[in-house]
Amino acid sequence: MPVSNVNEVIQDSEGYMWYATLEGGLCRDDGYHIDVFRRDMNHPSLLTDNLIFSLCEAPNGEIWFSTSKSVYALDKHDYSIRPLNDMFRNTRALHISLLPNGNMLLESDSVAYEVTSRHKIVKKKNVVYRGRFRIIHPDTEGKKWVCYDNRRLCYTESDTSRVIYQYNIKAKNILVDRTRNLLFAITADGLQVFNIDRGILSDCIYQYSENPELGVFGLYLDHQYNLWMTGYHPSFTVFTAFASPAAKKLDIKSPDYSDVYVDRIQLLPDGRLKIYKDIHYVSLYDLNNDTEELVSNTTLAPKVRWNSNKKLAQLVESNVDIDKQLVKDAAIDDKGHLWIVFDQYVRELCIRTGHFRDISVSSCGMGMYNFHCVAAVENGVCVGGAGGACLFTTNERLNGAVEVPVCVSSYTVTTDDGTSTKGFLYSEEKQPSLELAANSSNVTLSFTTFNHMNATEVNFAVKINGWTDEWVNLKTGDNTFRIINLPKGNYEVQVRATDEYGIWGNPCSVLMIHRLPAWWETWWAYTLYIVLCIGLITGAFLLYRFVQQKREELYRSVITDDKHASAPYNAFREKAVGIVKKHIEDDNYTVDMLAEALFMSRVNLYRKMLAECGQTPSDFIKTIRMEHAYHLLTTTDLSINIIAGKCGYTSGSYFAKCFKARYNILPTAVRKRN
Repeated sequence: MPVSNVNEVIQDSEGYMWYATLEGGLCRDDGYHIDVFRRDMNHPSLLTDNLIFSLCEAPNGEIWFSTSKSVYALDKHDYSIRPLNDMFRNTRALHISLLPNGNMLLESDSVAYEVTSRHKIVKKKNVVYRGRFRIIHPDTEGKKWVCYDNRRLCYTESDTSRVIYQYNIKAKNILVDRTRNLLFAITADGLQVFNIDRGILSDCIYQYSENPELGVFGLYLDHQYNLWMTGYHPSFTVFTAFASPAAKKLDIKSPDYSDVYVDRIQLLPDGRLKIYKDIHYVSLYDLNNDTEELVSNTTLAPKVRWNSNKKLAQLVESNVDIDKQLVKDAAIDDKGHLWIVFDQYVRELCIRTGHFRDISVSSCGMGMYNFHCVAAVENGVCVGGAGGACLFTTNERLNGAVEVPVCVSSYTVTTDDGTSTKGFLYSEEKQPSLELAANSSNVTLSFTTFNHMNATEVNFAVKINGWTDEWVNLKTGDNTFRIINLPKGNYEVQVRATDEYGIWGNPCSVLMIHRLPAWWETWWAYTLYIVLCIGLITGAFLLYRFVQQKREELYRSVITDDKHASAPYNAFREKAVGIVKKHIEDDNYTVDMLAEALFMSRVNLYRKMLAECGQTPSDFIKTIRMEHAYHLLTTTDLSINIIAGKCGYTSGSYFAKCFKARYNILPTAVRKRN
């Protein structure tokens, strides 16, 4: 937590816990990590200030929250935050709540606004409260419960704030559970719970007074009926006593008004329970009417223990590695689950799968001090001990695979240059998707099952369809999965998780990842490549056709009948000899260069050379070079290598080889002879 003081807490429709902190901003908790949305040096204009008074989820999934100067809405599709309405600038909404008609109620010191989920104000009323209120809770009857700063608890009209009932309960804060008609109040005596019926409070049915001086700012019941008390030092106190609606305390009384101790329980054929309590009292309990009838005060409870039943003993020995001296009793319910009673907890074991859960004395929240005996009843068991007896319903999730909701709470994308970007996904979309740029091949995914009370006991397994077919199991309590060097393409991320009992849920698709190719790998780039290739091939073909056409025209001009063909041919030879002698020292001089100098194609030059000189163009060039070399050998004192260079040969040995092939004599022999 950024700070220790928490004003309010809510759980949204996805399962995330949201905290309104004092000077710490808005926080989101997925059970593993807390993400903070606040004004700081990196986000100076995100909020006017970080003092969050109240928050609530709108029907469209937005998180509405108020600061000391404005009201904001957080859109979970992109996690952007924007002011709610210009009307609420410089307005401090002390409380935000959801009305039964789907609109939102924003209440300040003197004004109440009814606002639609599209941020449109439909009603505004000036409200005068007798004493500054602290918290407001609408109920199902169109009324509301108001807790004032002067510690008065009132049941009032929603529109006029007319007080219908007023109670002398010095409540610092209240919470109304409209589903089960319960009212939770923080008083000087600690936490108190009341039944409510159309504004009428019953006697206190539950009280917790371990730390009555705790500074409490808010009360909240999450989806699992855990009661959250927010305040400071510590930030949270969470009560799991209300988290098990499957547990029920029997209304058993002791004749002498002392604490009840149940020694043994029997299920009779008529469905009633025969309860042996307080050593010598026996009563019959009707589960349908929750009534108790005392039938005897002299019968002692039979001394029956679990190990007198051989079948139960064998089941315990084969499925649970325990010290049998610690076991007080055991029974099998109608679903085939084995219930084993210890002093401070009861273990429910599915014999077929081996899955089990433990229910401790403190977690059941039924005012028990220890457990002593058990009897199977319809759809569960009845467990007795010091403090009375409780009914526990069979947990059928222990039978096998269950539906464990899993989603991606956040992701971090890392580019090739090491830059990281964090983002969030809205799990209520049909198919959440993530698009990665071409330079982003590494991504870290964070998962959650929204099991905040047991996050450290949850296991995750991940599989990326399209890349690997193997499940990767994460360590217990670890919710992060790192993908490194993900190739380009489309992938489906499948995840399965366990519940707090270690039971694996069914696999579910939580995310589609599409890693984009580079621009030169896209379909339009390949289309451009194809167009360019077609253009180049077409251009080359047209150029080839053009050259061929010119060659044919030149050839036709060469072979045209001419009576005086011999004269042009002699002139042609003289011209060719002059051109070759002009470039005789150039060792790179080729037939193509000669044809270009004569404005002829290579084919036409070849034909004309054969007709005029009886040689091919390459032989013609060699002949001119050899004649010039012979002339230099007989008329100068130059060395053989220099003469070779002046005739266009870079190698003296190759020159000598060509000279001997032409004149059948070596150059050195010619030099000596002359």
